[in-house]
Amino acid sequence: MNLRFRRGRWDFRATPTAQWNKNAAGTDRDERLQLNGSWADGDLYDADMRFDGGVSSSAGEDRLNSRFRYAGAYGSTDASLSHVRTASQQTTSYALNMGTSFMTNGEYVSIGGQERAQSAVVVYINGRKGDRFDVLVNGRRQGYAVVGQHTLI
Repeated sequence: MNLRFRRGRWDFRATPTAQWNKNAAGTDRDERLQLNGSWADGDLYDADMRFDGGVSSSAGEDRLNSRFRYAGAYGSTDASLSHVRTASQQTTSYALNMGTSFMTNGEYVSIGGQERAQSAVVVYINGRKGDRFDVLVNGRRQGYAVVGQHTLI
Protein backbone atom coordinates (compact mmCIF):
# COMPACT_ATOMS: atom_id res chain seq x y z
CA MET A 1 0.00 0.00 0.00
CA ASN A 2 1.25 3.46 -0.84
CA LEU A 3 -0.40 6.67 0.41
CA ARG A 4 0.46 9.82 -1.53
CA PHE A 5 -0.29 13.51 -1.10
CA ARG A 6 0.72 16.25 -3.55
CA ARG A 7 0.46 19.97 -3.09
CA GLY A 8 2.18 22.46 -5.36
CA ARG A 9 5.87 21.60 -5.57
CA TRP A 10 5.65 19.11 -2.66
CA ASP A 11 5.07 15.36 -2.88
CA PHE A 12 4.65 13.19 0.24
CA ARG A 13 4.43 9.38 0.45
CA ALA A 14 3.79 6.92 3.26
CA THR A 15 4.45 3.25 2.64
CA PRO A 16 3.59 0.78 5.41
CA THR A 17 4.50 -2.86 4.70
CA ALA A 18 4.20 -6.09 6.62
CA GLN A 19 5.66 -9.46 5.67
CA TRP A 20 5.41 -12.89 7.27
CA ASN A 21 7.44 -15.88 6.14
CA LYS A 22 6.76 -19.34 7.48
CA ASN A 23 9.32 -22.07 7.06
CA ALA A 24 10.60 -25.13 8.93
CA ALA A 25 12.40 -22.90 11.44
CA GLY A 26 9.20 -21.04 12.31
CA THR A 27 7.65 -17.73 11.37
CA ASP A 28 9.73 -14.70 10.45
CA ARG A 29 7.92 -11.37 10.65
CA ASP A 30 8.94 -7.92 9.40
CA GLU A 31 7.01 -4.63 9.50
CA ARG A 32 8.33 -1.40 8.03
CA LEU A 33 7.05 2.15 7.79
CA GLN A 34 8.60 4.47 5.25
CA LEU A 35 7.82 8.22 4.98
CA ASN A 36 9.21 10.27 2.09
CA GLY A 37 8.88 13.83 0.95
CA SER A 38 10.24 15.72 -2.02
CA TRP A 39 10.25 19.27 -3.33
CA ALA A 40 11.04 20.23 -6.91
CA ASP A 41 11.28 23.81 -8.14
CA GLY A 42 9.41 23.14 -11.39
CA ASP A 43 9.67 26.40 -13.35
CA LEU A 44 10.29 28.55 -10.27
CA TYR A 45 14.03 29.01 -11.03
CA ASP A 46 16.06 28.88 -14.23
CA ALA A 47 18.17 26.11 -12.74
CA ASP A 48 16.70 22.76 -11.69
CA MET A 49 16.54 22.22 -7.94
CA ARG A 50 15.20 19.21 -6.04
CA PHE A 51 15.21 17.98 -2.44
CA ASP A 52 14.27 14.44 -1.36
CA GLY A 53 14.12 13.20 2.22
CA GLY A 54 12.80 10.21 4.01
CA VAL A 55 12.73 8.13 7.16
CA SER A 56 12.01 4.46 7.60
CA SER A 57 11.72 2.22 10.60
CA SER A 58 11.51 -1.52 11.07
CA ALA A 59 12.34 -3.95 13.85
CA GLY A 60 15.99 -3.33 14.66
CA GLU A 61 16.74 -0.63 12.07
CA ASP A 62 15.96 3.07 11.59
CA ARG A 63 17.04 5.09 8.53
CA LEU A 64 17.22 8.76 7.59
CA ASN A 65 18.06 9.73 4.01
CA SER A 66 18.22 13.07 2.25
CA ARG A 67 19.41 14.30 -1.12
CA PHE A 68 19.75 17.77 -2.68
CA ARG A 69 20.37 18.33 -6.39
CA TYR A 70 21.08 21.63 -8.15
CA ALA A 71 21.74 21.83 -11.88
CA GLY A 72 22.38 25.26 -13.36
CA ALA A 73 24.10 26.91 -16.29
CA TYR A 74 27.60 26.33 -14.86
CA GLY A 75 27.21 22.72 -13.76
CA SER A 76 25.51 20.52 -11.21
CA THR A 77 25.84 19.66 -7.54
CA ASP A 78 24.49 16.60 -5.78
CA ALA A 79 24.67 16.23 -1.98
CA SER A 80 23.33 13.34 0.08
CA LEU A 81 23.22 12.19 3.68
CA SER A 82 22.33 8.76 5.03
CA HIS A 83 22.08 7.73 8.66
CA VAL A 84 21.35 4.14 9.74
CA ARG A 85 20.84 3.10 13.35
CA THR A 86 20.58 -0.49 14.56
CA ALA A 87 20.61 -1.92 18.07
CA SER A 88 24.39 -2.39 17.91
CA GLN A 89 25.71 0.48 15.76
CA GLN A 90 25.12 3.78 13.97
CA THR A 91 26.49 4.76 10.59
CA THR A 92 26.37 8.16 8.90
CA SER A 93 27.43 8.66 5.29
CA TYR A 94 27.87 11.93 3.38
CA ALA A 95 28.44 12.44 -0.33
CA LEU A 96 29.02 15.55 -2.42
CA ASN A 97 29.42 15.47 -6.20
CA MET A 98 30.01 18.46 -8.43
CA GLY A 99 30.30 18.37 -12.18
CA THR A 100 30.75 20.71 -15.09
CA SER A 101 32.02 20.62 -18.65
CA PHE A 102 34.16 22.90 -20.75
CA MET A 103 34.49 23.43 -24.46
CA THR A 104 36.50 25.69 -26.75
CA ASN A 105 36.44 26.54 -30.43
CA GLY A 106 39.91 28.11 -30.25
CA GLU A 107 38.51 31.59 -29.74
CA TYR A 108 36.12 31.19 -26.80
CA VAL A 109 36.14 28.89 -23.79
CA SER A 110 32.79 27.98 -22.27
CA ILE A 111 32.26 26.30 -18.92
CA GLY A 112 29.07 24.74 -17.69
CA GLY A 113 26.10 22.70 -18.74
CA GLN A 114 23.42 21.28 -16.46
CA GLU A 115 24.47 17.74 -17.34
CA ARG A 116 27.88 16.38 -18.22
CA ALA A 117 27.95 15.06 -21.77
CA GLN A 118 30.25 13.89 -24.52
CA SER A 119 28.81 16.37 -26.99
CA ALA A 120 27.80 19.98 -26.53
CA VAL A 121 26.97 23.21 -28.26
CA VAL A 122 27.82 26.79 -27.28
CA VAL A 123 24.85 29.13 -27.50
CA TYR A 124 25.22 32.90 -27.74
CA ILE A 125 22.08 35.05 -27.88
CA ASN A 126 21.91 38.76 -28.70
CA GLY A 127 19.19 40.71 -26.96
CA ARG A 128 18.38 42.49 -23.71
CA LYS A 129 21.22 41.78 -21.28
CA GLY A 130 20.31 39.35 -18.51
CA ASP A 131 17.33 37.74 -20.28
CA ARG A 132 17.27 33.95 -20.12
CA PHE A 133 15.98 31.44 -22.65
CA ASP A 134 15.25 27.74 -22.34
CA VAL A 135 17.24 25.74 -24.90
CA LEU A 136 15.27 22.86 -26.41
CA VAL A 137 16.89 19.95 -28.24
CA ASN A 138 14.47 17.62 -30.00
CA GLY A 139 11.64 19.28 -28.05
CA ARG A 140 13.21 18.66 -24.61
CA ARG A 141 14.70 21.32 -22.34
CA GLN A 142 18.44 20.76 -22.04
CA GLY A 143 19.31 23.92 -20.13
CA TYR A 144 19.08 27.66 -20.47
CA ALA A 145 21.11 30.38 -22.14
CA VAL A 146 21.72 33.90 -20.82
CA VAL A 147 21.75 36.83 -23.27
CA GLY A 148 25.27 38.18 -23.80
CA GLN A 149 27.05 35.09 -22.42
CA HIS A 150 28.51 32.05 -24.13
CA THR A 151 26.49 29.24 -22.60
CA LEU A 152 27.46 25.58 -22.87
CA ILE A 153 24.54 23.20 -23.47
